Amino acid sequence: MTAPQPPENGPRPRRYGCIVALLLGFVILGGLLASAILAGTFTLAFVGVVAAIFGSVVLHYLVWGRWLGERIREDVQREEEE
Repeated sequence: MTAPQPPENGPRPRRYGCIVALLLGFVILGGLLASAILAGTFTLAFVGVVAAIFGSVVLHYLVWGRWLGERIREDVQREEEE
């Protein structure tokens, strides 16, 4: 079964999975931060490490993921035209 293809001249349908995942991550991180403030220094350090890892993943996706995804789509479209 193949995914439905958007019309050639029309806009591509938006995919909100990444946005939902990022928002969910921020909500979880906010909850961890709130509990860390209540629990103490060790937990705050742990949340800081988790936040740094999460932030680097988000930055990596924004910088490379979108660029690479667009590049792959262009290559596939060019191969289909040939």
